[in-house]
Amino acid sequence: MKTLVLNEADLRALALGHGLRLAMRESLAALSRGAAKNHPRHVLPLSEGALGVMAAETPELVGYKAVAVTPANSAKGLNPHQGLVVLLDRQTGRVQALLEGSALTALRTAAVSAAAADVLARPEASHLALIGAGLQAVEHARAFTQIRRLKHISLFNRTAAKAEVLRRTLAGEFALPVTVADTACEAVAGADLVITVTSAKEPLLNSADFAAGAHVTAVGACRPGFREIELGPECKVFVDSNAACAAEADELASVKTQGEIGLCFAGTLAGRERPEDVTVFKSVGLGVEDIFAARFFVRAARASGRGQEIQL
Repeated sequence: MKTLVLNEADLRALALGHGLRLAMRESLAALSRGAAKNHPRHVLPLSEGALGVMAAETPELVGYKAVAVTPANSAKGLNPHQGLVVLLDRQTGRVQALLEGSALTALRTAAVSAAAADVLARPEASHLALIGAGLQAVEHARAFTQIRRLKHISLFNRTAAKAEVLRRTLAGEFALPVTVADTACEAVAGADLVITVTSAKEPLLNSADFAAGAHVTAVGACRPGFREIELGPECKVFVDSNAACAAEADELASVKTQGEIGLCFAGTLAGRERPEDVTVFKSVGLGVEDIFAARFFVRAARASGRGQEIQL
């Protein structure tokens, strides 16, 4: 049996369209109904950074992702998250596919966020606010243009030079007004779509900063000790996983959540109920998303002839 290898270029070419977002809906619906098992994330401290391992399984799928987090990479122009996703044969454990992990993570995370926003955000939402200016900000902007007709993007980053680079990138790619705000609060003023993708350890925003009817996607604080938003009881909060968020999302320590977004995808939990509701999707990232994304990419690659087959 040969192993399929997919690099970043393969993944980006195969991610075009709506297929990945639909696969992410399927992954979280399966998790919420008990048809998939997501194992807790294991994080091993290194002398510099950390090594994280995420695994998941279904009756048909099993796989894992190993990611090295190296903060010093940012100064070198490299993604701080470098890793590999391994998809295994369910019956024998043999390696079916090896997929570049950094791009897969960025693409599937943005696809999950867009899938949640598609069921929680108001249909007419058109002003997107981005808090953070890294890879996830770019991928989220791309994913959200697939679900809503955006008219304006406002952004904030604590490093002004990075914010300006992102502004030029998005303005050139989407041909719509992109503005840089002096504060996070200013960036989200009037926005009906808000995405936070930072490594903040203290909140940059609180519930009072969001416009009535806004939908907020909180992505960056995916480990204990990190917080991007001070959430209040007026927010209707949905999560990717009850268990994972209880263990890893400090932002939710004193907040009652509505439930898992997978139940919304399955049609058993109501999402937005009133136009003026402020909805929040809190995600920490799951191994089940990685294996469903891997299956999507493998199927698409075999159908299109992309990738390289090797003998291990």
